[in-house]
Amino acid sequence: MTRENDLHKELWSEFETEARQIKARARQKGQRFLEDNLHTLREREQQAREDVERDLNLQRSRSLSRAQLEGRNTLLRTKQEAVDKVIEGAREELRKMSSENPERYCELLMTFFSAGRKLLPGESVRVRIGPDAETCKKRLEEQKKTQVDVDPDLSGIVLESPEGRLRCDFTWDHLLQRLRRDREAEISALLFGEDDE
Repeated sequence: MTRENDLHKELWSEFETEARQIKARARQKGQRFLEDNLHTLREREQQAREDVERDLNLQRSRSLSRAQLEGRNTLLRTKQEAVDKVIEGAREELRKMSSENPERYCELLMTFFSAGRKLLPGESVRVRIGPDAETCKKRLEEQKKTQVDVDPDLSGIVLESPEGRLRCDFTWDHLLQRLRRDREAEISALLFGEDDE
């Protein structure tokens, strides 16, 4: 029996040794698995934090851009309204000038006539004026090879070649629209940093 006991003890000892080794290997594998999973979990947490931070920064940037654009648009509208008031004021002053100071009004039209005449080639020219320029009609008719017509829908002066292909438009609507377009481009360039807006 002692031999059997010894054999039993020896087997039990080998079994315990093997069990300890298996347990140690299992513990090591478990530890590595846990460390790997913790590392992966930390990487995912870090990536999630970075994603959230990036998304927040993007949202902040978009909100800021939207607010800046709204501010610029509000400023642009305000400046356009100011330009509208100036243009309307100029239109009203020109309307008043034709009745309150016809001589000055006529001088202004004659200045436009001289400028347009230099631009139109050929000897003869057709001139259309509005009813507000009747006092200037005689002076225009005294110009060489100039045909003058009164156009009831016109305010200002238009010079045309006899066949009507070439034209110099000095009507108040045209001049004021051009002035407005030029000012709007300047405003847009100031606000948005663009040259041709």
